[in-house]
Amino acid sequence: MTTSPRNQGIVKHISDVFIQSVLQFCEHPHLRYTWMMFLPNKSQYTYDQFWSILVSLIKNKLGDVSVLLPRSERRLHRINELRELESRYCDCEGEPLFRDVTPEKWLSQAYPRDGVRILKGWGMTRIGAQEILTMVRKDLNLADSRMKSEETDDD
Repeated sequence: MTTSPRNQGIVKHISDVFIQSVLQFCEHPHLRYTWMMFLPNKSQYTYDQFWSILVSLIKNKLGDVSVLLPRSERRLHRINELRELESRYCDCEGEPLFRDVTPEKWLSQAYPRDGVRILKGWGMTRIGAQEILTMVRKDLNLADSRMKSEETDDD
C-alpha cells in the first residue's frame, strides 16, 4: 500500500535514519570514505513513484549535511562544496597546481574513484573556471607563489 499515510511516513523516517547513518559512518576511519556506496544508484535502477520519493528525500537531506572531507582532512563539508582533483589540475607528482583556497575545494584523495563517480550524481560538480581563476589569483598574490617561483618546473 504505497499510498497509505503510514507507509508514506515510514519513507520519510527511512530517509532520516539513512542520513543519521551516513553521519555516523563519517566518524569511522574507513566508512567515512565509502558510505556513498550505500546510496541508491539512480543511473542503474528505475524506481517507481513510491521509492523515487525516498531517493529524492535522501538527496535533499544529504545536500544539507557535511559528509565529505577535503584534502586537508580537517572538517567535513557538504557534497556541493568540494570538487574532485582531476589530473589536469595536478603536477607530475599528483599535487595540485595551486594551493587550495578558503573554503577548501579539493576533495580528499582517500575517496575511491567509484565513490567519487557516485557523488557526482548526488550533487558534486566539476570545478569551474571561476574557481580555478580564484586559485590562480590567490597564488599570484602570495609571496611564495608557485606560479612565480623559479623552483616550479614547467609541468
